[in-house]
Amino acid sequence: MGHDDDGRYWGMHNGSSWAGWLMMGILFLVCVGVLVGLVLLLVRGSGTGTASGVPAPRPASGRGTAEETLDDRLARGEIDVAEYRERKAALRGSP
Repeated sequence: MGHDDDGRYWGMHNGSSWAGWLMMGILFLVCVGVLVGLVLLLVRGSGTGTASGVPAPRPASGRGTAEETLDDRLARGEIDVAEYRERKAALRGSP
């Protein structure tokens, strides 16, 4: 390879400094970060629709959906405790 007048080589490494290497390193880390982010989005997007990726638990076999609805209505304040007890007794068939 040839020399410039000041004695430096010219060619592939013509005056590359630490700043150039630093920028290449930062660009590499940014690219890796973007790729990891895309993979995470794809993995989370193919889940079951729940936040944790675990399916929601099914109700216990001895408890019907009518009782669950009744419990939910009490928890939301749509009915009071007296009405809750009355309706729960009616669901179970006791007077």
